[in-house]
Amino acid sequence: MNKHFKTFLLVIGGVLLVSGTAVFVVGCKNAKDSGKTREFDLSGYSIKSFNFDCDTSDIEFVATNDSTAKIVYKETEKVFHTEEVKNETLFIKQVEDIKWYERVFTFDFTPKKATIYLPAGAYQSLNVDNSTGDLSIPHDFSFDAVDIKLSTGNVHFNCDVTNDTKIETSTGDVYLDSITTKSLTVRRSTGSLSMKKINASGAISIESSTGKVGASEVRAESIKIESSTGDVALNDVKVTGDLTINTSTGDVSFADIDFENGTIKTSTGDVKGTLSTPKYVDADSGTGKTKVDSDRSIPETLTVKSNTGDIIISNK
Repeated sequence: MNKHFKTFLLVIGGVLLVSGTAVFVVGCKNAKDSGKTREFDLSGYSIKSFNFDCDTSDIEFVATNDSTAKIVYKETEKVFHTEEVKNETLFIKQVEDIKWYERVFTFDFTPKKATIYLPAGAYQSLNVDNSTGDLSIPHDFSFDAVDIKLSTGNVHFNCDVTNDTKIETSTGDVYLDSITTKSLTVRRSTGSLSMKKINASGAISIESSTGKVGASEVRAESIKIESSTGDVALNDVKVTGDLTINTSTGDVSFADIDFENGTIKTSTGDVKGTLSTPKYVDADSGTGKTKVDSDRSIPETLTVKSNTGDIIISNK
């Protein structure tokens, strides 16, 4: 490599370094200068339902009185929200007014958020369709029906629901606490699921690809848990009908659980726990030890199968 060519490469490298630094500095400055707070007054509206379509915004409900009902947005000049109340439904949509070349020169680290201040009480439907953003709703609110879809974001939901509660996430944790509902369906790809103090008059259905599933103080007509990779832990779970747990890789542990008939199957993992009442336990462990308390005279049955893992079950 001759001297002139080396000099040329050094010059090009220097130009690229300076240009890249300038773009980064300008982009960060644009992002820093673009954040703002905006309010929308809701005190004059009758609102019974909600429909949110926000790509990257967090959504939070806060209980307040009628005179201070409002939406407080955190947004930017280029990424903002539109709102509309139509047929007693509050619609919120996130809008991006960004050209392709602006994306190159702007690094937007500004958090986007919509905080909804409304009186506590019962509302009709809640529909949320977000790409990236968290959702948080306290126990002050209740709904007739709930349908939540998030691609990447955490869900903190603590509300009673008269009919069906449906939650679907791709990547993110789901925290459910103090909920009374007709049925509960949770589908998620990656993230943990925590359920506490759930009372379902119908079925609870859980589908999980990767992540821990935990449930405590849960009551339901039936529970079905399908998990690919992750542990399942149950504590004080009572089911009037069937309890079904299927896992590929992960341990299943439980304490003080009861059901009419139960089935637990795992390919790789231990099954250990205590039952609230005696059952006839039919246990089959391919590789591992088996130790169970079982009574063949009892009609209620628990069938347990583990290809690789121990099975240890006792009565409370």
